[in-house]
Amino acid sequence: MEPSSPEALGAYREMLHPEPQGGKWRTIRRGAMGLALFGIAGWIWRQNNRSSADGAQTTDDETTTQRRR
Repeated sequence: MEPSSPEALGAYREMLHPEPQGGKWRTIRRGAMGLALFGIAGWIWRQNNRSSADGAQTTDDETTTQRRR
């Protein structure tokens, strides 16, 4: 059996004992990004629903106007 390369040994050591990466602040940043994405998605959804409702209302108004003639 061949001895492992220094790169492989380093990779195994890193998997067994990872360096901390500022866990609390990392979680807070991820949470803030998630909230921002949901906020933007909700805003876009409301804009799309509003424009769809406006289009439906215009169609209804045109239909009512045509019936009156």
